[in-house]
Amino acid sequence: MGKRKFQPAGNAPGRVAGRSPAPSKNSYPNSKGINKSPSRPNNLAARPNPAYTGAAQSTTTTLTRQTTSQVRLSAAPARPNPAFDAAVLQRPAHGTIGLEQMTQELPRVSREALAGFTYPRLDSHYPSVKIQRVVREALALPPKTAGTAWPGLSVRRVGAGLLFLVVVTFLLRLSLAGMQSAYMDESSFILTGRYLFEQQAIYAGALNWSYGSYLWPVIAGLSAMAGGLEMVRVFTALCGVLMVLATGLFTARLLPRRPGGERNWGAAFLASLVMALLPTAIGLGRFGTYDNLAGVAFMGGLALLIPASGSESNRRNRRFELLPAALLLFVAFLAKYLDAIYFPVICLALIGVGWKTRNLRSNLTWFVGPLSLACFLYFMLFSRELLNLLAFSTSYEDLASPQPWREYVAERLEIWALAIVAAFGLWQVRRNKLVAGVCVGGAFVMVAFQAVARPDFDYWKHSIYLIFFLAPLAGLALAPLAARLVNFYRTAWPRPNRHQVFVGLILAGISLGFLFMSVRESQKLVSFYPNLKPSLGAIQEHTAQAKKVLTNDGALRFYLYPRILTEFVTDPFFFQYQGKEGMTAYKAAVTDRYFDTVVLAEGSGPQGRQLREELTGLLSHYYRPVYASPAGNDSQVMIYRPVAGEVSAPAASLLANSKVYLFDAGHSGWGGQPENGELKPGGQVKVSRTRLYQDHATLEFQATADTSILGVKEKLEIRQVKFWVYIEPASQESGPVPVGIFGFDANWGWHDDGFKQTVTPGEWTELTWDLKAPGQYNEIGLKFAGKPLTAYLGKVIAIS
Repeated sequence: MGKRKFQPAGNAPGRVAGRSPAPSKNSYPNSKGINKSPSRPNNLAARPNPAYTGAAQSTTTTLTRQTTSQVRLSAAPARPNPAFDAAVLQRPAHGTIGLEQMTQELPRVSREALAGFTYPRLDSHYPSVKIQRVVREALALPPKTAGTAWPGLSVRRVGAGLLFLVVVTFLLRLSLAGMQSAYMDESSFILTGRYLFEQQAIYAGALNWSYGSYLWPVIAGLSAMAGGLEMVRVFTALCGVLMVLATGLFTARLLPRRPGGERNWGAAFLASLVMALLPTAIGLGRFGTYDNLAGVAFMGGLALLIPASGSESNRRNRRFELLPAALLLFVAFLAKYLDAIYFPVICLALIGVGWKTRNLRSNLTWFVGPLSLACFLYFMLFSRELLNLLAFSTSYEDLASPQPWREYVAERLEIWALAIVAAFGLWQVRRNKLVAGVCVGGAFVMVAFQAVARPDFDYWKHSIYLIFFLAPLAGLALAPLAARLVNFYRTAWPRPNRHQVFVGLILAGISLGFLFMSVRESQKLVSFYPNLKPSLGAIQEHTAQAKKVLTNDGALRFYLYPRILTEFVTDPFFFQYQGKEGMTAYKAAVTDRYFDTVVLAEGSGPQGRQLREELTGLLSHYYRPVYASPAGNDSQVMIYRPVAGEVSAPAASLLANSKVYLFDAGHSGWGGQPENGELKPGGQVKVSRTRLYQDHATLEFQATADTSILGVKEKLEIRQVKFWVYIEPASQESGPVPVGIFGFDANWGWHDDGFKQTVTPGEWTELTWDLKAPGQYNEIGLKFAGKPLTAYLGKVIAIS
């Protein structure tokens, strides 16, 4: 654009040749509609100025903002000012600037000329204008003009967006949190905190097996004492909200500013939305564990480490950001030790940046030094417990998964989709070393940790760190599309056209579908644990007079405390009885009817499942079942009370030389096997309580022409197998049905009983197979006739 010169007033004062009179309202930014009172002029009143002659001193000057987003000066001075005119008219048309900034960029003679003019003191007479200007400058919001990345973005709309994020995030995490009972980790943390306050004791040597300090147990214990498990989950839901906001702040500070100088708030909002809606983040916010506190402290600390603007990266004094960042990261470490894997990388990065920008002393003094010192002091105070934990973690395999592909890929497709979208955002900022280094480096650290550590079921909890580092790039990639949608709907209200309605319906359907799938997946994650909630009333009733309780689910301790102290509630991890330890001690105690009540569910890990399987036979002899109820995932809650009076000793095989399968607590690994497929535990079977065997639940099996095998995969040393089978009569004339017993040996060789035994429909029949080749077998089971029928399995005993 060429230079435009001011022309002397030719027709009337205050007019520029060829233009209409100046508007009566001042269009100074953030002062729309101020000139409503005739007693307060809205023009720039003249006063003596050495830069102008007497004729110019009586001239009225007005700053106007044209539709082209350029600032122009309309006036009728006695003589033109080419320097002022050129500086203003050649301003790039990317948005309106403030008066102070504009005057600083003008030539000195023009600044002196403007200094002679006065304008209304907006700040003192209009507080709302002052507040909006302060907030707008603090957030670097773009002006309300067309042509910006997010047209119409204002303080009010930013506040509405934050409110939307907070409400949606909180409701998604808290709405279904009450459906699930406490599970082992939750109850352990709460009990650790309550023992510290109420018993002044350490619960079960917590620091020797817990991957965090006493910080979260103290918070969880106080919350539970104030409002129970619900209050703990409210706190974790609030941590989830703060994680979403921290992700937005991290994105806004990390991404480069737009050409107009404003931060990329569109990308920040989208990044926050990613953290708010992905299923693993939702699921994590529903349980009272240390993961939530660790996540929000880590994300908040990392957001503070990012310079607030590009110009601040060279500042030497950032102590008010560095020191709080070090404190937050140390809190994250205290909550969960896992966050320490990032500390060496972050400290080395800050040392390298400080070396290049001459901020090394500040970075060392206010971040690297305090964080390192705090971690060192903590290690010195708790070195014994930390070393015990390190030794424990090398042998801990309870959560190990034999299928890494399932845990990391098949069940986490949303993380891979996020990574693909983030790759497009990375391409846009490929030349920005800060953005690329932080996002890619942060994601790589977690991927490397998972590669070195064992593949386990808890990966979904760690995936929030991948979401945090990938969300800014994904927000940057999606921001242009979102901006187009905003522009598309700017004129929609109150009467949208048919194209806008059609696109809106499609977007609403896609959004609701994604939200439904995300909530369903998050619920599947947390329902992996057995749900004791439907059975809590019966548990309280049958343990009311109990002094000693045996359970294979550690969460039961939380529900019985403080009525029954935890030392009188035996879990599946460690037990000593009459000089015996391990499974021998459990069996001896059950034989002596030492426990007043036994509560078995799916169990806390492999130890819990093993305890249920090993004790089922003995419990059926010395205890009687008094309650059974489903607990989700094909598991059941079973409550046993001791049998009164004298009890004869069971067969020796029940004590040491046999494996007994009963189905009160679930399918116990039994399931159907197709003719040309693998055995699937729980396939085509269900626990039946309408057809009982000796007051025990049975396993109902629907045999078909394609699936006629019912079996279990388990390594057993056997020489004889006994089955108790019932077949539902198909008609009154039903004759005996041939049923074969088979087994696969250690080399997966087939063995059977010759298929010479039969079962009369409508009667319980005992089938026995004396193996000609006793030894270790990988699978045993029954093969029915190749026709549809309904069979019930009451009990199985494999004798070695």
